[in-house]
Amino acid sequence: MSLQDLNKVAVQSTGQTVKDLLELNALWSILQVDDNPYISESWLPPAILNPEYIPERQQGLKIGLTVVFLFGLLTTGSLVGFKVITTQKHRAAKTLFLEDWLLVLALFSGYAVLIVSFVSVYKYQAGWHIWDVHIESAEETFKISIQISLDFGI
Repeated sequence: MSLQDLNKVAVQSTGQTVKDLLELNALWSILQVDDNPYISESWLPPAILNPEYIPERQQGLKIGLTVVFLFGLLTTGSLVGFKVITTQKHRAAKTLFLEDWLLVLALFSGYAVLIVSFVSVYKYQAGWHIWDVHIESAEETFKISIQISLDFGI
């Protein structure tokens, strides 16, 4: 079987083709990661070695992240609201002071982190083994990472 024939056949358990795996290899080889399995010449993804391989769908991660996400939203929102309301009772001027605005800003930045984590797990396969990630997810993740680096000079 030639490489072109292999590119037409999807690995049944992951839906990836050999072309996808080679493109993932090219993407991940850019990174300076110590435990990158794509660097090893003899390494093959488990889905190639075992046709019965079923990738872990990260249901535990999704459930745990959802619980933490909802708990974090409710807890932090309640605490910030409680702090702002109780301190307003004892103030002569009923306006928010600098510490209140900073607290609200910190709350919304924390919400942003929670939302990005939530979306990355559900949309971009964050938390998956790199050999189970679909090429589209990896490409989108790289695009977002590069955009953030360019925008914030990281």
